[in-house]
Amino acid sequence: MTFASFASLRRWLFALGVATLFAVPSIVRADPKAVADARKAESEAKVAVTTAQKDLATAKDAIKSKDPAYATAQKELNKAKMEQDNASKAALEKAHTSPEYVAAKKRFDEADAKVKDVQLQVRAAGASTSKALTDQMSAATTARADAKTAMEKIENESVAADEKVTAAKAAFSTSKAKLEELDKKLEEAAASDKACQDAQKALEEANKKYEDAKAHTAEVIKQNKEESKGKRGKGGGGAAGGAGGK
Repeated sequence: MTFASFASLRRWLFALGVATLFAVPSIVRADPKAVADARKAESEAKVAVTTAQKDLATAKDAIKSKDPAYATAQKELNKAKMEQDNASKAALEKAHTSPEYVAAKKRFDEADAKVKDVQLQVRAAGASTSKALTDQMSAATTARADAKTAMEKIENESVAADEKVTAAKAAFSTSKAKLEELDKKLEEAAASDKACQDAQKALEEANKKYEDAKAHTAEVIKQNKEESKGKRGKGGGGAAGGAGGK
């Protein structure tokens, strides 16, 4: 190889190296501050929605406070809920003492202990876990699930058959219906109440600003990605093309 040929080869290798260097796309972020500002504005708009919701609730509470029937209905509902919970709890406690439940609980505990024991053996065996251990795990897991299902079935049947629970549920449903009827009247009253009207309007405006802020954030993020891709493509394609033209 002559000196001229060697020099020519070196120039060609150098040009190829430069072209390769610039052809590799680098990570370019168009404007991270714009994204951060958009997300901040969106967060502030969301807080404004929460504040407006609270203001509307406060305005409605002011109407409720003027109607003694509302407070009475709420107290009755709370009482009915507590009585239903207490009746259900008593029915469950009774179910837990039944021979069928005790037997199912014993099967569950034994199967659960077996599962945990086999898990330890599997961890100790590592990659060399035998089929026998796998079969034991499958059998114990199935037995535990079956026992759990039997326990829940006994509990559900006990609660459903309990007369006190049935009566408490009926009382709760009646109290809930009464309160829902008052809620309908409340909405009617709120529609003509100045404070509620103003609060409702403020909430609608806050919701609109929040939706606009979310849309703006999405648009900024989209533009940011597009600009980043554009810079990468322009940088890589231009340098590679320039090197190829030499």
